[in-house]
Amino acid sequence: MLVALSALLLVADANAATAQAPAAVTAPIQNLQVGKILRTADGRRVGEIIRIDRDASGKPRGVVVIFGSGSILVPAETLSDKDRGLITSLGYKEIQAIAAH
Repeated sequence: MLVALSALLLVADANAATAQAPAAVTAPIQNLQVGKILRTADGRRVGEIIRIDRDASGKPRGVVVIFGSGSILVPAETLSDKDRGLITSLGYKEIQAIAAH
């Protein structure tokens, strides 16, 4: 009985901590549009954005980019709008890995 009560209290504490934690806020990407060139953080060209993939609420899930002889979906959480244009935090080898799948 004591073990069950302790476990219940641990779950209650975890739920309270989760409820108090601030939600992550991401700024909207201003430079997100078809025709823009996506680059890696080190400046390598990934490709041209041909489509913006959005969820039901209109929030971007990612961008579809021409890469090599095909296209890939680069997740929105990796994108940022920098002074030199639209950048992904993914490295070039990670982009190649996405394309290989």
